[in-house]
Amino acid sequence: MTTEDYAKTDKRGWRDRIVRAALLVALAHFLVKIVSLVQNRYLGHYFTEDEGDFFLTIYKYVFLSIFLIGEETLGPIFLPIFMKIRQQDGEATAWRFSSMIFNVYFLLLLALGIVMIIDPQLVIRIWTQWHDDPTGNADKLQLADRTVPLLVPGLIGMCLGSLTYLLLNARERFFWAAWGDGMVKVCLLIGIVVGGVLYTASPDRSTFAANGLVIATVGLAAGGLAKFACHLWALARTDALHNFRLTLTANRQYVKDFLLLLLPLLVGILFAKFRDGFNYSWILSDQPGLVRANAFGKTIADSIHYLVPYAVAIALLPYFCMLAANREDGKFAEILNNATRALLFLFVPISLIIIVVAFPLTRGFYETGKFTLESSQLTAVACAFFASGLVFASLEAVFMQAFFSRRSIWTPILIGMACSALSIVISYVGIVRLQASNPFHILGIVSGGYVFSRALKSVALGIVLQRRTRFFDAQSAGNAAKAVVLGGTVALVAALGFSWAADAVIENISIAGKFFEALPKSLRYLALSGTIAGGAFCVFLFASCRCRLQEPRWLYEWSIEKYPPLRRLKLDRIFFGESIG
Repeated sequence: MTTEDYAKTDKRGWRDRIVRAALLVALAHFLVKIVSLVQNRYLGHYFTEDEGDFFLTIYKYVFLSIFLIGEETLGPIFLPIFMKIRQQDGEATAWRFSSMIFNVYFLLLLALGIVMIIDPQLVIRIWTQWHDDPTGNADKLQLADRTVPLLVPGLIGMCLGSLTYLLLNARERFFWAAWGDGMVKVCLLIGIVVGGVLYTASPDRSTFAANGLVIATVGLAAGGLAKFACHLWALARTDALHNFRLTLTANRQYVKDFLLLLLPLLVGILFAKFRDGFNYSWILSDQPGLVRANAFGKTIADSIHYLVPYAVAIALLPYFCMLAANREDGKFAEILNNATRALLFLFVPISLIIIVVAFPLTRGFYETGKFTLESSQLTAVACAFFASGLVFASLEAVFMQAFFSRRSIWTPILIGMACSALSIVISYVGIVRLQASNPFHILGIVSGGYVFSRALKSVALGIVLQRRTRFFDAQSAGNAAKAVVLGGTVALVAALGFSWAADAVIENISIAGKFFEALPKSLRYLALSGTIAGGAFCVFLFASCRCRLQEPRWLYEWSIEKYPPLRRLKLDRIFFGESIG
């Protein structure tokens, strides 16, 4: 075997490791998202819309916002610097640097925790309008005094878990790194269920709500600590923890490099979290139930986004970094072109199908107990709008990796800040200045404005990348447009057709109607949504293959290359009408 053959074999092996890593992360996140949907279901079942609004505010826009500021700031920059130090100066020096970052981060979190304990209502004043009516919202303000201090231990553990997550990735312990988030969801789910079950029979509704939400908060805090403990256990198994040092000093040049990369990310992420808090908490907190409806609807769309684009982004980043470092601009452009076209091909139809099934899907996931039909209608509006942005979210995930691989940080940050500001302006003008009061209109303005700004961000990132890499030519653009128009049209018509047919069968065929009504409500509507979505997606795939679009052929060829047993199913003859490969 020649040296070139060895290089090709090694490259294929490295590529397969990346794909396996992406699949492991996708598996962990799939489990996390399933638990998230179950968690939302029980929160809606046991707690009213007002109580749900309160808990989601302290969970998503206090606890998770603080966590994500650290997670999204450290994620893109800590691991490359750690790996570089380890390669140049050895394991001990790299761990001294990571120990310094860990210890400084812990002290900052401790200071923030002390502030939250001393003034628990501070975060409520920042992210809601409840202080404008202290008499009408007295129960929420009192509950903040009881719950916010309880978040502090879990918040510290959750945030420190951002660093242990990256250290586990450095040792290729991808599943345990990602499953730490699953520990948070499981503990929170237990807290919600225990809080609801223990106090459901209480004759005093206010006592039930307060004590039940306190127990749910304890579950959330326990989850943050469990995540950190899970990561420490996994690191201990790699025999890495003995390198940790209690120090606040490290090599000055490494610290300087770290801070220069940290600053633009921190500015952009702080602005993004301000956007989320303003759009999803502050401006919606004036009407009961809107915070919950928006959050629950967004969870459904986000579950799809984090499964496929997130895994694709993880798989692509090492390729992009390698090609950018070697200045292989042609290959870089080719991979970016193929990824963009594949995501457009898949997610335009998926977005349209989810929009069609948004209402029955929402009913299937959430409608139980205190989550009523009206709650489902509100949540379905948010779900449909956020689903319409899936294609832009997927493109943004890939484009951002392309920028980061070329060490271009300020460009995507500035574009993101401008688009975030636009979504804030849309929400403020539509709701505050134009005084929109209909809850459906309010949700449409917030979620629609967010999707519009994200679409502009994806287009702007794509234009800048096109100028720098020329990854899209006229022929590629024409083929992509053909795939989007054909695939989107077929998927939409098929979804509407299956929806109409399902309703007709249930209404006009008595045995089908009786069977449908005999099913539990959640299973009934999930089965209906699954039938419509699955049928429409199969029709879309079949039509795309028979029309000889390039994208489905790429996906099939890649699938049989990675999983040869798929050849035995002879799907190529069914979908393409011929044998492939």
